[in-house]
Amino acid sequence: MGFDIIIGNPPYIKEYTNRTAFNGFREQSPYYQGKMDIWYGFACKGIDLLKENGVECFIAQNNWITSAGASIFRNKILQETKIKLFTDFWNYKVFKTAGIQTMVYLLKKEIPNSTYPLKYSLLKDDTIKEKELEHFLNFKNDTGVDEKYTLDFDSTLYYDSLITFNNPKIDNVLNSILENEIDYLTSDEIAQGIVYPQDKLNQKNANKLGDDFSVNDGIFQISERELNNLNLNNDEYQLIKPFYSTSELYKYYGDNKVSPRATTCYL
Repeated sequence: MGFDIIIGNPPYIKEYTNRTAFNGFREQSPYYQGKMDIWYGFACKGIDLLKENGVECFIAQNNWITSAGASIFRNKILQETKIKLFTDFWNYKVFKTAGIQTMVYLLKKEIPNSTYPLKYSLLKDDTIKEKELEHFLNFKNDTGVDEKYTLDFDSTLYYDSLITFNNPKIDNVLNSILENEIDYLTSDEIAQGIVYPQDKLNQKNANKLGDDFSVNDGIFQISERELNNLNLNNDEYQLIKPFYSTSELYKYYGDNKVSPRATTCYL
């Protein structure tokens, strides 16, 4: 017994915003955990109510795949269902009055005994028109502002962990790296990075220093033009190191090509 299909747009409620909404659920449900959103409970119960090979399709917030409060929910999905489709709308506001990032998933109640195909779509344009949006929703269509691929998903890799839907091309690179001897950074080797009290001169301090200085003059962070104007000797120049912002740093690699953002240095 059970439902063939369950379709839902559940309520999104965090416990810290409405504690009373969790009364009863908090005490009685096996799906309760701290920092969760109540819609996870709706989704878990929906899976329970499906018959074997039944389908659940929800539109909800997209952060459940990485949220600390969704670990019970993730494990239930990974152990009891196959994710057939995951469509991430990213910054596009599906609900104009709600400032949330939204996704649609389609689950099939079937225990995944091996890897299986998962269709993943990511919309990269939050200004897309409704007609273009309809075009995006067809997995076979390429809108030019999306990323779509089918990956071989292995749910066992994500038990008690976060879920990622990497492009297979990226996974191939990562797997090649893992197959070779590599050095990992330990926790005590990872730090916040360069933190300086003031990278460039602000208005308040420019007023104190007088007319020889201007707002945005470099202090710890200087531009290439400022560097050239300093006429440093060789010893002084050794103190200068290249500085890269987040615009040159990506998830798995960096880009050191000269660009307006990459021409800054720090002392």
